[in-house]
Amino acid sequence: MDTKKALSRITIDLPKIDHKRLKAMSVVTGKSMRQIVVDLITNKLTNYKKKSLKCTHDHKPNKTTIRAIKDAENRKNIKESKSVNELFESLNL
Repeated sequence: MDTKKALSRITIDLPKIDHKRLKAMSVVTGKSMRQIVVDLITNKLTNYKKKSLKCTHDHKPNKTTIRAIKDAENRKNIKESKSVNELFESLNL
C-alpha cells in the first residue's frame, strides 16, 4: 500500500509560544511534531467516544416541551415567516 495516498495534509497556525512548546515536547519525547499531534488527536477522540457513551441526562421531556411537540404535530401555534429576519423579529431575537 502506498502510504502517501492514504495521507492528508493540514496546515495550522499556532501562536509562537505553542509552537515552541510543541518543538520542546518533540525533543523531550523523541517524537516528531506530527506524531505528537496525531497522538493527541487519537487520544482525544478515544476519550471523547468513551465519554459520549456515558450519558447521565434524563431525556424525559418536561411539560412545556411535551406541549410544544403536541402543538407542532397538530399544527397549532405555528409561526410563519417569509424570511429568517422576519422569523427572528417575530421571536424577539
